[in-house]
Amino acid sequence: MLLVALLIEAPLFLAPTSLPFLGGMESGYSSKEAMIEALKAEYVQKGVVLTMKRSAYNRVELKCDLGGEPKVKETSDGDQKRKKGSRLTGCTFEIICGCKKDVWYVRKISGDHNHEIPDSLIGHSKYRKLDGESKIKVRSMYESNVEPKEILSSLKKESQSNASIQEVYNAVKGVKRDFLEGRSPLETLSDIIASLEYTSKLCLDDSGRVNGLFLAFNEVVKLAKRFDGVFLLDCTYKTNKLGMPLLNFVGIACTNKTFNVVVAFLPDEQEESYKWALREFSSIVSPRVIATDRELALMNAIAVTFPMCKNVLCIWHINKNVGSKCKGFFKKEDEWKIFLQRWKELVYSSTVNEFNQNMNDFSIYKITNPDAYEYILQTWLPWKERFVTCYVKDIRHFNSVTTSRAEGSHRVLKSYIKNGKRNLQEVVKNLNLLWKNQTTEISKEIERQKLIVCDRHKIGLLKPLQKKLSLFALHEILKQYKKSLNEEEMKKVCTQSVTGTLGLPCKHTIRELVEEGQVLTDAYIDSQWLLELNASSRAITNVSLSQNISPRKNLIERLHNELYNNPQIHSSSFINRIQSVLDDPTKEIQDIQPLQRKKGRPVGAKNKGASIRRDKSHFEYMEGRKCSKCGEPGHNARTCSKS
Repeated sequence: MLLVALLIEAPLFLAPTSLPFLGGMESGYSSKEAMIEALKAEYVQKGVVLTMKRSAYNRVELKCDLGGEPKVKETSDGDQKRKKGSRLTGCTFEIICGCKKDVWYVRKISGDHNHEIPDSLIGHSKYRKLDGESKIKVRSMYESNVEPKEILSSLKKESQSNASIQEVYNAVKGVKRDFLEGRSPLETLSDIIASLEYTSKLCLDDSGRVNGLFLAFNEVVKLAKRFDGVFLLDCTYKTNKLGMPLLNFVGIACTNKTFNVVVAFLPDEQEESYKWALREFSSIVSPRVIATDRELALMNAIAVTFPMCKNVLCIWHINKNVGSKCKGFFKKEDEWKIFLQRWKELVYSSTVNEFNQNMNDFSIYKITNPDAYEYILQTWLPWKERFVTCYVKDIRHFNSVTTSRAEGSHRVLKSYIKNGKRNLQEVVKNLNLLWKNQTTEISKEIERQKLIVCDRHKIGLLKPLQKKLSLFALHEILKQYKKSLNEEEMKKVCTQSVTGTLGLPCKHTIRELVEEGQVLTDAYIDSQWLLELNASSRAITNVSLSQNISPRKNLIERLHNELYNNPQIHSSSFINRIQSVLDDPTKEIQDIQPLQRKKGRPVGAKNKGASIRRDKSHFEYMEGRKCSKCGEPGHNARTCSKS
C-alpha cells in the first residue's frame, strides 16, 4: 500500500526497474505492443488479468479485467434484475503508461483489487481461447469428420490446453463460415457435388429449396455394376437438418460383405418419390433382385421401373410384424405358440405341395381365430411368392431375404454423418469419406483373398477354384461337399435351393462330379463369387451333369489318349494312379509321366541278348491278357465290371 501511495503522488515517469513485478527490466520498451504484452505476461504470473481500458498515440491505460460495473436492465414491472450473473466487481486497479522520445514507460499504478486473487486463471475466458496452432488442428480434425468432444480431448492431451468445449464449437462455426465463402448453402452444395466424382441429380421445388438429391460415388458405381445380382433398399431417418428421408441402396460384394452403393434424399415416402430415385438408379445398373420391406409404395415403384427384376420381402420383418400383431388375438400362451409354429411351417414350406398342405392345416384359424386368420390372409399371403421358401428358392437372392444387411449399413452410414442436424453439404462431404474408405476396404480384401489358400479348402474338388473364388463361396461349397459324403443327406430330395439362391453347386451336383472323377469349374459358380473385379456379370442356371457330356466319358477318352500317345507308360504306375483316384475321387488326376528306365538290362531278365524291340504299351499288355472271371481281354479280375 505504501508503494501504491508513493506512485500516485509521483509526477515523474517510472522506469520498469522500479516495479518489483516487471522482471528487472533496465530500460523502457521500444514499442507500445511490446510493453503491453510484457505487462500482461508479468501480471498473469500474479493471477491478474489485464485488459485495455483506453489507448492513444502516446498513452495507454490497462485495468483489471474485473473492473467496471455490471449493466442492469429494467423489467416491464420496473424491477432491476439480471437474468445472468456478472463477474465484474468494480475493481479499481489500473496501470497508466506513456511515451517519451519513442520509449514507452509505466507512468503510474493506482487502485486496489477488491477481490481475491485466484490461484488459477482457467475461469477467465481469455485463457480458455484457442491459439492459432490449435485452431488449425481443429479445422483439420473437423474436416476429417472428428467430433468436437474428440477434438477437445486431443487438444488437452497434446498441449494441456485450457479450452472448453464451447471454444471448440466456436472454432467449428468459424470453419463452417469459411467453407461457405460467402456462398449460399445451395450454391455450396452444388459446388461440392461438381467438385467430387459423383453421379448425381439435384431437384429443387418452386421456391428454390432442395426437393431431392441422388448421389453415387463413381468408384462405388463400378462395384455396383460388377456385383449387380442383389440390392437391398430401405429408408432411414435423422440424417440431415431438412428432415428428408434417406433411401439407402446396399450391395453385396463377392466377399459377402455389404457396401453402400447409392443414397437418395427424398421429399417424402410416396410412390412418385421412389420412382424418381429408382429411375436415377436405373441409369447406373439393372439389378436382378431387390430385397425390401413390405413398403407398398416402394414395391409398386420397383415393379414399374424394373419390371424384369425380382422383388423379395424381408422374412425377419414379416415374422416380427406377425408376432406383434397376432399375439394379442390369443388369450392363452399355448394357443399362441401353436399358431406361431403353424405359421413358420407355412412360411418355410420347401415345396408348393407342402405349402398347400400346410395352408389347409392353417385354415383351421378361419373358424377358431378369424381375426388372426384374416390378418395373415389379407396382409401377407397376397405376397407369398416374395417370401415363402418354395417360391423364392429359385431366386438368386444370395440369402438376402432379410434386410438386416441394410440395417447394418444404416449404422455405418450414420457413424459418418455423426449428427442428424447437419446440413446437406456437410452430409455429402462425410458420405464422400464413407465411400472412399469402403471402396478401399473391399478392394484390399479381394486382393488379400487372391493370395491365400485355407487348409480346409485343399481338396482336389476345389483346386481349380482356389484364389479365384471368395473364401465365403469356397466354404459354402465345402459344406455341401461334406453333406455329399453323408448317405442320409443324400437320400433327401434335391430342391436345387442352394444353386437357386446362392448360385453354388448343391450336394447332389458335387456327388455326381465326385463319382465322375471331375473337379469344379467356374461354370457351376455364379460370377457374383469370383474374385476378379473385371469379370462380366453372369448368372448360372441350375446345372445338371446329364445335360452335358458325361465327365466319365471325358475321363475314359483322356485315359485312352494317354495310353496311345505315351507308349512308355509303366503299367504298374498307371494302375496305381487309377486306383488312387477310385479310392478318393476328389483327387485331381495328374498327368501320367513315362517311366524313366535305368541304363542296363533289367534285373531278372531271362533274355541275355540285346533286344531292339520296344516294350509293349500298357494297352497292348492288357489287350494280350484275359480276365480270369469273364474271359474277356483288356482287363483283369480286379477291375472286371461283371464281378
